[in-house]
Amino acid sequence: MKPVQLHIAQPESESPFDRFWKAWPRHSRKTSKRKCSLKWKRDKLDAIADHIIEILEALKESADWTKDNGQYIPAPLVWINQERYDCDVDDIKNEGKSDYDIKKVLEEAQRLRELQDELNGSGRDDHADGQSVGHMETDSGAGKRLAQLSKRCVR
Repeated sequence: MKPVQLHIAQPESESPFDRFWKAWPRHSRKTSKRKCSLKWKRDKLDAIADHIIEILEALKESADWTKDNGQYIPAPLVWINQERYDCDVDDIKNEGKSDYDIKKVLEEAQRLRELQDELNGSGRDDHADGQSVGHMETDSGAGKRLAQLSKRCVR
């Protein structure tokens, strides 16, 4: 008698598109899986699937996608059609974060104002020719720095 061999089907690994679809948040706009899959294949996105999913995971934690219970999460097909995955994950993670500390900027601005006052003297002095010397010229180093700091605070 011959031993019976059982063939247990090995689970197929998920396709890159299936991983993408599974990663997409549940939402009323998560529709048209078939159309989305066709677009994915036509654009040969398997080659960059890891990047796309990394972008998607970062977006799921972004302010835009979490705001108002995810009201602004686009449909996956729209997202793919518009190639919104074509960005850097660090840009998403740093979105809304500033490259400066506002407190430090304000402290430096105050220090520069004090320096400006010190350079200008204790107030407005009049020259012999009648011109006032109350403000530092903007082409001076401290003046330029103060102008830069002011612009940074307004961003």
